[in-house]
Amino acid sequence: MSDAPRSTPNYLAIVSLALGVLAVVNALWPAAPMAVLLGLAALIAGIGVMATAEAQSNVRTMAIVGVCAGLIGVGAALLIKPAATGARPHESDPSAAVDPEVIKQAVRDAFDGIRAEQESSPAMAEARKKAMQVRCSANMRQISQSLMMYSQDNNDRMPSDLMLLERMGMIRAKQFQSPLDSDESNVCDYYYVPYQRYRSGSKNWLLLWTDPAYTNGDGANVVYTDGQAEYLKADEFKRVMDRFVREYKQANSGNAPPVVKPH
Repeated sequence: MSDAPRSTPNYLAIVSLALGVLAVVNALWPAAPMAVLLGLAALIAGIGVMATAEAQSNVRTMAIVGVCAGLIGVGAALLIKPAATGARPHESDPSAAVDPEVIKQAVRDAFDGIRAEQESSPAMAEARKKAMQVRCSANMRQISQSLMMYSQDNNDRMPSDLMLLERMGMIRAKQFQSPLDSDESNVCDYYYVPYQRYRSGSKNWLLLWTDPAYTNGDGANVVYTDGQAEYLKADEFKRVMDRFVREYKQANSGNAPPVVKPH
């Protein structure tokens, strides 16, 4: 009994692939209406597999191939074959005609199903999250490099406001917005501690960081006063932040870091 649910996606994937291949073959044969029906059946079976959580990746791949073959079969039956013979689809047999709108809707549903499957895949979600982390970190690196350049011309001190870098033409406005933050209302998405000095060889002091809420509490991108950047999980981020605040107070007569928040 326990093997039955797992085997169902396998059977559906095989059916989808077989029907898709038959649809292509029939599209190139005289029985074009049969190709349309076979192609639609392949789409339905393939989408059924992709909507099944138990299906393994190789089974899903087989189903996707079946869906694609079904689409090719339907397209060949409705477009390529009639064009080659010079006749309109199903002209010789009106009773076998298929409503074009039904076919269009079936194709749209198939592509929507494939897109939904890809977007809901844990691997795809993780890849998108990683890509956004990398883009966010790249923005922060660029900002930190501009801060270093500013400090070299200003008594080794960084500015009071990150937006000064934009007014000086050193950073584009878009780079102050983190890809991790879904709220686009902020002008700047990064936390920043101004007036710091470049600290060569040490990454203990934070310069820029993102709100862990951007990643649903998973962690934060950070940049240190020596220019190093990394992504910290939530627990490690808290340890680094606590150490930074403690050391900053010790070096500044007990005063807390003057953090400029996203705005």
